[in-house]
Amino acid sequence: MGYGMMGYSVPHSVFPPGYHCDPRQPLPYAGLASQKGYMSLYLMCIYGHGETESWFRKEWAKSGKKLDMGKCCIRFKKVEDLALDAIAAVIKRVTVKKYLAQYAAALASKGKDITGKKISGGAAKATGNRVPAKKSVSTKKPAPQPATTRSRPTR
Repeated sequence: MGYGMMGYSVPHSVFPPGYHCDPRQPLPYAGLASQKGYMSLYLMCIYGHGETESWFRKEWAKSGKKLDMGKCCIRFKKVEDLALDAIAAVIKRVTVKKYLAQYAAALASKGKDITGKKISGGAAKATGNRVPAKKSVSTKKPAPQPATTRSRPTR
């Protein structure tokens, strides 16, 4: 269980940094949740990886079933609405090793390392090492604010 739903994750023993949004949590891979008016299947291996998403959409289309999908969530009302062959195929296709590579590449494209921290400098991007950013300290005093006066509304 994670994030209030049944889920499959990459455990900390395999990927110690965990999920960059909350490093205490393992990296989510797939999840199944019940919403108020529908159920959702979350396939994180599709999120942010256009090639995998395109492939998945083509596989789903072969089933002839309607796809109601966001960035990685597939909304459905009953199990019969799902193209189970396409879901099984994408899970089989994206191994943990491949998923971790996709995850690291997606973060790097946003200038972040695998922990989600910003990378600064070209060498850091090339090596994958994080370089701490310099902090600027302002010595200026804030400008005084003008006094405000209230006026009565006119009639």
